[in-house]
Amino acid sequence: MTTPIAPDVDCEQTHAGLAVSDIRAAIDFYTKQLGFTLAFTDGDPPTFAGVNLGHVQMFLELGTPSPAGCSVYFVVGNADELYQFQRANGVTVVEPPGDRIERVDVPLLDDGVASPHTRGDLRYIQELKKKHGIDYDAHASYRFVERSKAP
Repeated sequence: MTTPIAPDVDCEQTHAGLAVSDIRAAIDFYTKQLGFTLAFTDGDPPTFAGVNLGHVQMFLELGTPSPAGCSVYFVVGNADELYQFQRANGVTVVEPPGDRIERVDVPLLDDGVASPHTRGDLRYIQELKKKHGIDYDAHASYRFVERSKAP
């Protein structure tokens, strides 16, 4: 019996799920104090909910909270502003924002070139380049001029 080969999957989003003992209270905390928006609730009374912070969604699930060994990290562009909002709403912040350097591993593609894009992104970029007749790379510098079509 052969071992199945894992498919090449582009995973560009994660959705954290947190167990909470009271969905309504958790929704209240996340929306009013942390700055999330309510995306949906499920059940009456709710047993499941989704809250958003920008493009990130987090699921709140009815259950027994277990914070031991649990961490959720969000990368945001306006951390200082969000921090001030949360502090003004009485949130205790364990570690305030600060200037930190983060090492980000950039995957090597099949040809050994490092790229911040997924293989799916690169395929799509190639399709667009073919469609629009573009034959230069990202390091090229061109000035585009839009011309009106003759009637």
